[in-house]
Amino acid sequence: MPFTVQDLIKDKPAPVAIEKTESVQTALELMIKGDFSQLPVVSKNNCIEGIITSDSIIHSLNHLDLSIGGLGVEHATRG
Repeated sequence: MPFTVQDLIKDKPAPVAIEKTESVQTALELMIKGDFSQLPVVSKNNCIEGIITSDSIIHSLNHLDLSIGGLGVEHATRG
């Protein structure tokens, strides 16, 4: 019997995601708490806008000459 996506996600917690307006510090806290190496970046109405990864954060820190406190998710989003 085939399953729909709705069948598979029923009664599951919502995926962990972050908005572009958040700080990289918040993204890192969510990544560490959930043992994730990446998070989807979503708009206010939960449309996927890209992805933030531990590598994209390191790359942005290296190239933008900003501290972790000054880096926003929009600076490190891919996609």
